[in-house]
Amino acid sequence: MIRPKTDVEVDELAPGLWRWTAHLEGRGDVASLYVESETSISLIDPVVPPEDRQGFLRALDRDVERHSGPVHIVLSSRNHEARAAELVERYGADVWTPDTEEPPGELAAIAAGRPGYVMFWLADHRTLYAGECLYRVGGRLRLATNRDRGEVTRGLRALIQSDLERVVCRIGAPVTDDVAAALRGVAGDE
Repeated sequence: MIRPKTDVEVDELAPGLWRWTAHLEGRGDVASLYVESETSISLIDPVVPPEDRQGFLRALDRDVERHSGPVHIVLSSRNHEARAAELVERYGADVWTPDTEEPPGELAAIAAGRPGYVMFWLADHRTLYAGECLYRVGGRLRLATNRDRGEVTRGLRALIQSDLERVVCRIGAPVTDDVAAALRGVAGDE
């Protein structure tokens, strides 16, 4: 992703993996991901930042044009469809939601413990995108729901054993230090 010349916060987390935030009225800052593979671009829970819509869209247009592969819009919840509609139309993108069969590319859906929500494991980037299942507050990861907690913690425990490098939440800064310990705290293994 080309860093836009804008006030929008855009961070490269790894080659081909970018995180940006947008300020939403009543919600605060929410994160979205840009994931580039050899064959496609996936935009996870994308929100066009109202702080600089045009600058951000110009930069994203350059990336999509440069890549020339298809664009996928990947949503961790159907609740995000309205905010993604502009990008779906702009890029003729297909849309993946939690009730769709398989997410595109390198993404694997993980149960989020809330009906209609998922998290994503990005194996090539050793990243968990937790969507709204986990959030970071006070430097700690927290589970957003106690509903079906067991299903979520089973999925997290499997990732603790992997070569996980980061957790990106919709709310809060990414976790990049001692990621396994942060997940053990959420899974109740501390």
